[in-house]
Amino acid sequence: MTFEYVPDGSLDTHSNLSTFESTQILRQLLSALRYLHGLRPPVGHRDIKPENILVAHRGDDGILVKFADFGLSKASDTLKTFCGTLLWAAPEIYLKIPTLTATADETYSVTVDLWSLGQVVASLECGLPKYKEAWKKDAVAWVRAIREHVSDYEQYYQDQGTELLYFLLDNMLVEDPEERSSADYCHNEALRLSNCDSRIPFLQRIKDTRRRESTPSDTESSDDDDGKHSKISDTAVR
Repeated sequence: MTFEYVPDGSLDTHSNLSTFESTQILRQLLSALRYLHGLRPPVGHRDIKPENILVAHRGDDGILVKFADFGLSKASDTLKTFCGTLLWAAPEIYLKIPTLTATADETYSVTVDLWSLGQVVASLECGLPKYKEAWKKDAVAWVRAIREHVSDYEQYYQDQGTELLYFLLDNMLVEDPEERSSADYCHNEALRLSNCDSRIPFLQRIKDTRRRESTPSDTESSDDDDGKHSKISDTAVR
């Protein structure tokens, strides 16, 4: 048995990814999910997270990534097992935590992969909220905290190009799995994304713009705005 050598480690060891790179990662991994979910029966990865995404190449021409660790993957139309990594798990997985026995027979589908990938890409763009231990028993609060965090960035910084964040919120970071878009649809739409070619990280663009706009004369008059911005910035973690 032979394995492909992927030289640049896992995605969690890379930092300061640009929007251009985040979009490439989204498109490449959606292409993989489109294939996996299109099999009969469909194959769900079920543990998508930065540690399970390998970087084959990263340079001036962009980034090339691949999924790794299919240990929890399964080919089935309906899935039941509580598995994966909680920080990146879809809401329907998360909701099994308080009553694993009671929810043992409740099923979910391969669309859990769409949530997890959407969360990974969102984390590359704007970080994630600081995780609270209490959220282990309150899945709804964690899920909504993620959406609120990403939505805040998408709304407050549209001048910095937030089409990617809007796409994730509208198609992948959708609480109801029945309303979440399929891998096939997401891949097609991701290929159509525009204004996502900045080679500067999203958060860096925000900092650079605020630095240029900040002057002594407008410091006092922008207290309310600064309150919003600092609230967002303080919760963004990677």
